[in-house]
Amino acid sequence: MGGDTGAIGAGKSLKDDLRSRLLAAILDQPPDFFERLALQVLKAMGYGAEDEDALSHVGKSGDEGIDGRINQDPLGLDQICVQAKRYAVDRPVDRVAIQAFIGSLAGHGVSKGIFITTSYFKGTAEEFVTRGSSTKIVLVDGPRILRSSWARRRVGSGFGRGYSGLT
Repeated sequence: MGGDTGAIGAGKSLKDDLRSRLLAAILDQPPDFFERLALQVLKAMGYGAEDEDALSHVGKSGDEGIDGRINQDPLGLDQICVQAKRYAVDRPVDRVAIQAFIGSLAGHGVSKGIFITTSYFKGTAEEFVTRGSSTKIVLVDGPRILRSSWARRRVGSGFGRGYSGLT
């Protein structure tokens, strides 16, 4: 059985190495790469209506804190806004950034949002979103991205060939 433990440890080490290399590759890209990658993964997870225009990349300078929009129905009545922050692993997202995102959602008339970062969220940010606000926010951090189905979906592997369907 001792050999099995070594194989399991080697597999875990290989996964950790792959995760580190994937995160480093994402961090080496411009911010809009991560914004589009986040939208592409959310589409692969089933977010967005059936039509091709259900997800749109709107991130740019002066985007008012919204990097992407997801129409959950064909008419766009039920929307989710996305904020994607490509931060170094040692730069956390704080409560102030979450509050600003909630303000942006309110300004756009949207009550649901997904805040994605390559880093992590401070405890005050996580606590803030659980207070029972009428605005529903889901926080997705770097470790969760790399542990979850994001890495297994092979989304983003075709980015050199274009951004498939995201405007």
